[in-house]
Amino acid sequence: MNLPDSLQTAMRTGIYWVSPRLAVGRFVDPLRREELLSQQVTHILNVSDAASLPETTLAPFAQVSDVPIADLTPIPVESALQCMEVIRRAFGDDDSKVFVHCIAGQNRSPTILWLFLIACGLKEEEAKERINRTSPDAAPGHRSLISEFLLSRVRAYGHEHPELASLLVDFS
Repeated sequence: MNLPDSLQTAMRTGIYWVSPRLAVGRFVDPLRREELLSQQVTHILNVSDAASLPETTLAPFAQVSDVPIADLTPIPVESALQCMEVIRRAFGDDDSKVFVHCIAGQNRSPTILWLFLIACGLKEEEAKERINRTSPDAAPGHRSLISEFLLSRVRAYGHEHPELASLLVDFS
């Protein structure tokens, strides 16, 4: 089976572009850091339960944020909203490119992106499909990570920030 070049590159690098400005993937090690810099990533959001490496925090990214989230346990509402805010603020920079990662890039980081897309106004299934289109082994919206209360708070966050809907143009 022949995979598209973009998917082959993503599988090799661990960086899956969901939109031209937003990617998801695996933990930033020194090699991935160099790849992110070469792809002009400006902001990193680490949602794993391990802190970003010093090599990453000292690299010339505009911002490296750590919001620790335990794997396969419900995401605390406060943590999810903090992630929404980090991504929203990063998109305030016109030329920003954001990379959201956990350890494997399969559960936590795709779920945070999924929640962000829902805050932007997408329906749950459409948000999931957009992530899975470019990151086939991701499990956005993994049921062990979310609750109806979390989803309602993320939707409320989207209503509080109506400018998020304009970001969906990046996700077509």
